[in-house]
Amino acid sequence: MKPIKLTLNAFGPYRDKTIIDFTLLENRNIFLITGNTGAGKTTIFDGINFALYGDANGSERDGKSLRSDFADIDELTYVELEFKLRNHIYLLRRVPPQLVKKKRGEGTTEFKGEAELKSLTNDKFKIITGLDKVTKKVEELLGINNKQFKQIIMIPQGEFRKLLTADSKERGDILQKIFQTECYRSIQEKLKRKVQDINKNTSMANERRNVYIKSIDAYENTVLKELILEQNPNMGKIQENLILLLHEDKGLEENILKSIKSIEEKISEKSREIDKAEEINKKLKEKEEITLKRIQLEDEKETYEKLEIDLNRARNAESIKPIEENYIQRKDSVDNRVKEISNLEDTVVEYEKQLKISEEKYNSEKLKEEERNSLIEYGTTLKSYIDKVKKIDEYKISASRLNIRLKNIEDELKSANEKLENIKIDEVNIRKKIEEGTKASIEVATINSLLKEKESIRKKLLNLHDDNKEFLAYSAKFKEFKIEYNTVEQEFKVAKEKLNMLQEKFLKGQAAIMAMALKDGEECPVCGGTSHPKKAVNNVNIPKEEEINLARDHFEKLDMSYREELEKYNKLQEKIKLKKEEIEKKKHEIIEEKIANFGEAIGSELTDLIIDKGKSIKIEIDELNNRFIQLKTKSELLNKLKIEEENLIKEKEQLEKKIKVSEKNKVETYGENEKTKEKLEGILREVPSE
Repeated sequence: MKPIKLTLNAFGPYRDKTIIDFTLLENRNIFLITGNTGAGKTTIFDGINFALYGDANGSERDGKSLRSDFADIDELTYVELEFKLRNHIYLLRRVPPQLVKKKRGEGTTEFKGEAELKSLTNDKFKIITGLDKVTKKVEELLGINNKQFKQIIMIPQGEFRKLLTADSKERGDILQKIFQTECYRSIQEKLKRKVQDINKNTSMANERRNVYIKSIDAYENTVLKELILEQNPNMGKIQENLILLLHEDKGLEENILKSIKSIEEKISEKSREIDKAEEINKKLKEKEEITLKRIQLEDEKETYEKLEIDLNRARNAESIKPIEENYIQRKDSVDNRVKEISNLEDTVVEYEKQLKISEEKYNSEKLKEEERNSLIEYGTTLKSYIDKVKKIDEYKISASRLNIRLKNIEDELKSANEKLENIKIDEVNIRKKIEEGTKASIEVATINSLLKEKESIRKKLLNLHDDNKEFLAYSAKFKEFKIEYNTVEQEFKVAKEKLNMLQEKFLKGQAAIMAMALKDGEECPVCGGTSHPKKAVNNVNIPKEEEINLARDHFEKLDMSYREELEKYNKLQEKIKLKKEEIEKKKHEIIEEKIANFGEAIGSELTDLIIDKGKSIKIEIDELNNRFIQLKTKSELLNKLKIEEENLIKEKEQLEKKIKVSEKNKVETYGENEKTKEKLEGILREVPSE
């Protein structure tokens, strides 16, 4: 703001209309206002301050006391200020409250005051009237209020110390309004919140990163192991070592693949050799069995030859047996007959009967000759089946062995398959546990981050609780102090009014005394005029100087006490204000972070809300801690589970290979058994059952 013209009318010591034209200074930015005490130097600044804000610059002046004591009752006290701001020129007129002559009748009436602001260069700017509206618009244009204007633009006499002793917050508010940095503060707050979010996300990412780092298997790389175990892992070095380890693993993988390929080729070659060896063993076994059978058959040859001789003898014996029996019978019969003839002639007839019977039997046996020949032929046929019957036994024994072998293979396969299924189930369960462990590791990091966040919230609530506790203490102390302050203030006001009244009476009395000595044509020592149309008249008792001095001493003592109490009052009030602002700021942060919404609560109400929220947060922290312990256990078992999984995979691969071999043996044994059954069935079809 640059003042152009200041007009004072009946204002302070300026009874007549006085115009101060600052354009006469041209472009001089530094100038000096000089004059004797009471000449009106400070009044110029009072006029500027009053025009802008409706208040004088000095702390002991008010609007009503700005009217000149020498002004006529018809003269209106007012101030006009023309100033330039941001390439626009404004005209400001302000009239303080004062007593004016009634338009009708005699006496005076109180004029409440008025204010008007208009722009002389901005067509869009409308005229603003009204004390408060004009003051508000001036604050909006200048960006500072009356108090700040006094501190940085126009420092009144005796108040320079206030600028020096103003606290950093107050100076910050002043500078913020001057340079209009509120938008930057808003940006700063947004950036601060963004930084908090980024830090939070970074913390969670770091936790997850650390989990992944801890899960790295460094094998025999001691450098990488040491880097992983560090409190603050060096990601650059870890990455370099991991790249090296990956290259090593890649080379190792290639070597392993080559070894696997070589081993597979060797296995294939060995498998072919094993197949050949098995074929040779099979043939050797067959040869051994054939040899054993040949030896067995050779051992049984004599037995079968003896059996054949016995069979032939039996057959021959069987054919002559009836004749032999008949011969014996006849011999006995002859002997008997001789005896009977010699002893009994009567038995001749009996012998004849017996002879007849014998003849009949003989003839009957003679008729069975064909049947005997047929039996001989049947025996010859049976002899031809001996080799085949022997083979039947061999095939039955072989089939029995193959069945036993096949059953053993099937039992082994069943056991292996059952074991394989159990391993697969165990593998699924372990993988599930590994998955749970991995999730648990990630969730552990998340919960750890949440715990830190909850602890941070709890800390903020505790800080807010402490601040609110201090606020309650300050408020209670302020209530007690205010009673004392009001008493001192009342005594101060009474003493001030008494001193002002005595001084006013004294000054008016002195003016009347001076007026009595004035003569027409002589200059007035006050205004310099030679005409004295209206001399001051003494209508009151003039107080004595001693009375004024006593009143002044009393006032000064009370003024000192009042100032001390006021300073304490202001400091305590400022503490309460700052503490409240601090509480509101922390409440705002808590609301912004969606922790809780305490609304307008303050004092005891806020304490209750904080305690309730604190209990809720404590429950959440306890639950998170319990969950953390559970998940930590699962996470710690992860490496052990991975080793178990590797062992199960190896065992499963071995079983699958074993099952493959057993299935191959089963197929071969089954085929061999079927061939043996076919041979046995062929022989059984050739050999009759009876």
